Amino acid sequence: MSEAKPNLIVRFRKWMVIAIAIGALLYLGGAVATDIGRVGDSLENFDWAILVPVCALTLLNYALRFVKWHYLLRRLGVDMPLGQDASSRPERPGSYSSPTWFVR
Repeated sequence: MSEAKPNLIVRFRKWMVIAIAIGALLYLGGAVATDIGRVGDSLENFDWAILVPVCALTLLNYALRFVKWHYLLRRLGVDMPLGQDASSRPERPGSYSSPTWFVR
């Protein structure tokens, strides 16, 4: 079973590169379709100073989700160590109602 983990990591990296490439191509295609000059002007005029607070608030959001998830699991009596596999963590806001699923 220990050989399955490296294989999963290799597959994850492969699909991550593919997903990033597809995203970049879609962005480029949209930029070309809508006039790449206007997109460049928008990026040039973008207030990059707000990027740091936006990223900080996003990180805070994820931290609060993490704390809430572990709080709810602890209230249900489910012991989940911090190193637990990430596949059991919530991925969508609607999945906060699923800690009871672990008890079943």
